[in-house]
Amino acid sequence: MADDDLLSARQTFVEEVYIWVLGNGATAEGVIREACNLLVAGADGGRLAELAGLSPSADYWDLLPLARGAMEELGFQLMEPETEAAQMTASRAQARRTVRGEITPRDFAAWTHRVIGHAGPAEAQPVVIADDEYDDCGYSSESEVDAEVLRLAREFSST
Repeated sequence: MADDDLLSARQTFVEEVYIWVLGNGATAEGVIREACNLLVAGADGGRLAELAGLSPSADYWDLLPLARGAMEELGFQLMEPETEAAQMTASRAQARRTVRGEITPRDFAAWTHRVIGHAGPAEAQPVVIADDEYDDCGYSSESEVDAEVLRLAREFSST
């Protein structure tokens, strides 16, 4: 069970960092909280511990090198936000949040449209287009778009 907790905490931390780095949907406080959760789950590392000890009001430039270092301690490389891989990592994290009910399908679609956009990875385009459909459908068929975005979120979260 402890191994499962550690794996889950690692995944949540990595996702939170990517969402934060892309600039929408996560805060320094969230990254710091997930670093603390990761330590509680049994992870170890000097930069991870230093990150966990930061103030929630820490600025981007104080947090970024520690987040990058903590990721390296965990065996991950923090990819640049403009890369397709970083965008899809964050998008899959938002998809999992949608499936868990932490954000609405509409919020997931709006985030994807705002952060990834029409020029982003092809894999994300159905969700980007769904955000356009919310704007076009009015309130009568919004539940149909919700159902489609939730289906896409489930598909994304399983990859």
